[in-house]
Amino acid sequence: MVSVIDLPSYSLDECSWLSSEHDAYEENDYRIALLRELADEVYLNRGRRYSTGDLHELADKLEACNEEIIACKSLACKKCNRKFKIERVNDIVSAMKLEQEHGLEFEYGIYTILQYSRSVSAYAFIDYDVPKDKDRIRKILSRCGVIGPVVGSFELDFHEKPQRWLTHYHLLIRQTGNEDAISELKSRVQKLHPINIKKNRCARPFMEQKLSDAHEQLSYIHKLTSFEVRDYKTLFGKKRTHKHRLNKLMFCESLCWLDGLDRRTLPFQWHARAWLKQSKV
Repeated sequence: MVSVIDLPSYSLDECSWLSSEHDAYEENDYRIALLRELADEVYLNRGRRYSTGDLHELADKLEACNEEIIACKSLACKKCNRKFKIERVNDIVSAMKLEQEHGLEFEYGIYTILQYSRSVSAYAFIDYDVPKDKDRIRKILSRCGVIGPVVGSFELDFHEKPQRWLTHYHLLIRQTGNEDAISELKSRVQKLHPINIKKNRCARPFMEQKLSDAHEQLSYIHKLTSFEVRDYKTLFGKKRTHKHRLNKLMFCESLCWLDGLDRRTLPFQWHARAWLKQSKV
């Protein structure tokens, strides 16, 4: 399924396709303007979780970060997330390169775990306990015998139909030494999440992908944001999905939710601390 690949000799921030620091600045500007725009609407709608003050406070924080008054390190900040992603991906690639330099030809793959049975209704995502969910995944990895390292992140995307958030993980897992454990993990995940949240859709709770472009794939699994997933059909009638920005109110609420989380909440790792640390020595 996976193979040893030629790892890049350059940093993620040298990739031409990566959004620039200016792009991140402009995205923050958009978020600031939208938070202020929606603040009054939230004030008029008392059923919402976050107040007009919450939205203005987050807008002020992002504005101060854009103006380099502070480094806010908020998960709602595109600039800080971009910096974290670059550091994280570079550390992972460096750890894999160090193994190759020592003659260790370990193989890695990208794995996605879709937790259908843990989907969340439209506005209940705010109460989702991510740390507890990550502990649950670590226990599953342990019971399956996965020895690590495993790195990746937790994600939460909103599906237009059936109006539910789907919790999922994108993970980089070392295959070498974990062949049987990964097979057991796949079997266990399929039993835990046998039914797709969408009607007449085959459940695919465990997906595997060949590691072919370390920078691009590792960047993708560290998006650190939420999207709306919409269904569409190709010209040949095949069902596909595409990710879009959340609607304005839901986007602002997701930003406030992200801002309330510790920066360590979304990234995931299992038996990877020493592995990542050695790449910095």
